[in-house]
Amino acid sequence: LQQLQNSATTNHLILTYQPILSLPENKTTTAQIILELHKVQLTLHNDSNIWPILMNQIGTSINSILYSNPKASVIKGKLNTHHIYFIEQLTNSSHTQLLTWQESHHNTQKIPRGRQPKWYNTLLNDIAAAENIHNQLIQPNPFTIPPINNQHIVWVYNPQLQVFGKFSKRKNQTIIFRYWKQLPNNPQRLTKCMGCILSSPNQQCCYLKDSAQNLIHIQVDKKKYIYANIKDLNTTPIQPCVNTTKQLQKHTFTMYKDQISKNLMEATPNLYQKL
Repeated sequence: LQQLQNSATTNHLILTYQPILSLPENKTTTAQIILELHKVQLTLHNDSNIWPILMNQIGTSINSILYSNPKASVIKGKLNTHHIYFIEQLTNSSHTQLLTWQESHHNTQKIPRGRQPKWYNTLLNDIAAAENIHNQLIQPNPFTIPPINNQHIVWVYNPQLQVFGKFSKRKNQTIIFRYWKQLPNNPQRLTKCMGCILSSPNQQCCYLKDSAQNLIHIQVDKKKYIYANIKDLNTTPIQPCVNTTKQLQKHTFTMYKDQISKNLMEATPNLYQKL
């Protein structure tokens, strides 16, 4: 039974809510019995013992979009492979726009290989057509600004300062990372800044440190391409909000020899100091 619950990848109990199961689990005898019970509108409840165990995530299950799809089980398996479980993973922070395939990788926290699958646009069209679903989506979108917990970290981003960095080390709630900046002619790509006006003469690069509360995970591939809607991230506050000025006074930021960094430093000279 737990294996079927895992196949449904939902935060609803499959004995209470009609599930969409991936192959080959939906072909099993137990799965067919559960589906038949739902067809005749029979559900099972046991409030004293919640079993099987549900997903420990908030969101509106993508299963609600798949009920009318004749290939629901096939698509469900592909969605599980790409870690797409909730409708909110495919929308921007305010749910006013659907994300492109590349932008959705930020919300799933996974960069898949290969091209965009053919079923993705069909899925987006089904979401756009499901008007009753839109009022059920969680505000603010819990997948737009993923907090940094204790999981593996590679790239980080401060949306309020628009600063990207590659993780170096962590000490309690302070994260040190090497600063990377966006290419002027292609803001979706990152590049190292090889000169810093605040570094020592024999230091070729600079590192920044900030509170984990101010940072989020960001998906960047080997070619240093950013997989996210950056404008959407910049306009979405981190939950819970923190006093940015107070955090900057406590932590050291080393900026770079480019016009944007120079303007930042001149505007806020007391917020930056040598690491």
